[in-house]
Amino acid sequence: MNGIVAQLTLTLGEKVETINIGSEALANAISGLPDEVLSEEILALLASHQSAEVRSRIAGKDNLPEDAIRMLAKDSSRNVVYALLNSSSARSMLSAQELLAICKKDPELAGSVAGNLEDFSGVDTDAVLELLEHHPDPDVRLRLISSYNIQKRTLQRIANNDPDEEVKARARNTLANR
Repeated sequence: MNGIVAQLTLTLGEKVETINIGSEALANAISGLPDEVLSEEILALLASHQSAEVRSRIAGKDNLPEDAIRMLAKDSSRNVVYALLNSSSARSMLSAQELLAICKKDPELAGSVAGNLEDFSGVDTDAVLELLEHHPDPDVRLRLISSYNIQKRTLQRIANNDPDEEVKARARNTLANR
């Protein structure tokens, strides 16, 4: 992480004032800015900011450059990675290996992937689906069952083989309502 110093410049006629702003003010400013006003260079720079809140706000942007996505996918903060999973640019660029690492890292992140697996367009999801289908946390498997595009054969496997009775019942109910 680098020591980024953010500044706010105010101009009134000929008078120009510049003040340093803290990470909370920077995070709030990032949230208020449309994605298109932040260049890829600025996004990549802020992806390495020392504040997890700033990185989280950057991670949620839909125009992230690939190098920022790769960096943020490995972030130690759950909130940063969670925000990244909701970014359309990240959903199109994350690899199966990166998704597997994220799912193994934290059950809540795995649940987020499970509930939106069909949105990860650039990924061969077979290995990710295999991990999610057999994830040790039943809540992750429940999220997978509620995924809109889950295939019938996956539901059948879960309904027949899952070790958790609630997960089995929910898979059977989902199958019956299709």
